Amino acid sequence: MKLLAFSDIHNNMNAVRKLRLQEANDYEGILVAGDIGSESIAELQSILCSFRCPVLFVYGNWDNEAEYDAPRLPGFHLVHHNIVQLGEYAITGFSGCPHIGAAIQLRSKRMRGCDRGTHRCSSTSLNFGHVSKPKSQK
Repeated sequence: MKLLAFSDIHNNMNAVRKLRLQEANDYEGILVAGDIGSESIAELQSILCSFRCPVLFVYGNWDNEAEYDAPRLPGFHLVHHNIVQLGEYAITGFSGCPHIGAAIQLRSKRMRGCDRGTHRCSSTSLNFGHVSKPKSQK
């Protein structure tokens, strides 16, 4: 499986546009590991949707004003506390936004092909996330 992964965009949509221009449409998925920038999330979606593959993302401390239940373009999945099946992989994620408050734990969800008793899965798991101090504490 060919994945494109990046993080720490920090509202720099020019860099994302340049990345898009130099990359072909030959990815099976895109992983964005946080720090997009709260005010740039919609623009990021509009740029990355041209890849025509699922985009899985989490939030970081630069995304502390982002809404977890905001509408998204088709194919965009916030994987914070979720499991998304991408080919043979079960992909999970966690966001480290300061406004969450409590410790972040992956909720127990049943993955397709998993046996709860033995914890053996027919899928390979891929976990990613972003945890950082709030910008005001750096």
